[in-house]
Amino acid sequence: MSLLNEILLAKKEQIREAKERLPLTELREEVENKATAKSRFLKALKDDNSEIKIIAEIKKASPSAGDILSSDADILELAKLYRMNGVSCISVLSEKKFFKGSLWDLKLVKESISLPVLRKDFIIDEYQIYESKYFLADAILLIARILEPGELGRFSDLAKSLGLDILFEVYDISDLDKVMDLNPDIVGVNNRDLESLEISFASSEELIGQIPKEVFKISASGIKSHNDILYLKSLGADGFLIGESILKVDDRAKYIRELLGYGKG
Repeated sequence: MSLLNEILLAKKEQIREAKERLPLTELREEVENKATAKSRFLKALKDDNSEIKIIAEIKKASPSAGDILSSDADILELAKLYRMNGVSCISVLSEKKFFKGSLWDLKLVKESISLPVLRKDFIIDEYQIYESKYFLADAILLIARILEPGELGRFSDLAKSLGLDILFEVYDISDLDKVMDLNPDIVGVNNRDLESLEISFASSEELIGQIPKEVFKISASGIKSHNDILYLKSLGADGFLIGESILKVDDRAKYIRELLGYGKG
């Protein structure tokens, strides 16, 4: 069984357990009883006057890298560091078994930091979309590779009805074909193959130029320097989702400033 299939099986079990704790009917009622504000995620990216727009990720661990943050890492301090050093938005990886994430991390960041927050996870059930709104996400990730076209459409419609922005993740042309039928506002090209975990800018090189100009285009994974960003910008990328390379350095503030071009990168 591939790692991706293991993650998806574990995710199904996590959703089942979550539904036992808080059934969908109750979760939906909780969400729908709250005022549904329009997400600021895409607006923040478009309105940011910075030359380089970074979505900085909070990721505690990954199957490819192992533990990235220590068990006692201060998530809120990390989010504050991101905000103070010029990132546009924050991504919180909430998958708990393989990435040691938590929806409570997302809620903590959103309640404490003024930046819009993306819930990055393996979303395969409408329950998770209501859950994302409940835990105060501004946007969700929908991965084309793991969803059928009909699911992508239904999940997209539901997310929009709840005031959530959607970052559609693609890796190859078949993913992109599925997504473009939905007239997306944001498309993220993942430079990491979810099956092999190998990273290459080949996906960005192939796909970014095929995405319409009006769509906000994000390149994600494997970005390690200001020069990488300049290269991806030359392909047409509008923003950059960066996690591991920031989290693994000692001086994260200095590194973010270098990525943004305030120093050598």
